[in-house]
Amino acid sequence: KWELCYTWFIEKECQSIFYGHDSGWFPELTWQWLEGKKIDLAVLECTYGFNGENRTNNHMSLETVFAARDRLAELDCLKKTSQLVVSHISHSGGLLHDELVAACDKENILVAWDGLNLSINQ
Repeated sequence: KWELCYTWFIEKECQSIFYGHDSGWFPELTWQWLEGKKIDLAVLECTYGFNGENRTNNHMSLETVFAARDRLAELDCLKKTSQLVVSHISHSGGLLHDELVAACDKENILVAWDGLNLSINQ
């Protein structure tokens, strides 16, 4: 038996990155495992753009990203300095880049771009 892993939690020197692409809404076991773990940087995929809160098992929409952010906050995973970034954006997501940026700016979420370099906030 083998499994594919699309979600990563990486820790080094008291800093952590939560990386979830091609994941869709996370299974309840994932949420339970994350509870109380502090995330410095979360990178989530946003393939569907605005598509309703359709919780599939393969991709997220903006609404699902917002709900995931809220769930991470409820589970005490986010710090005041935590950064949230969306990536893995589809050309068929229904939004132009500027529209996606405007929607995410309102939620304090950064939209990734090719060549983006990130540093973890201290």
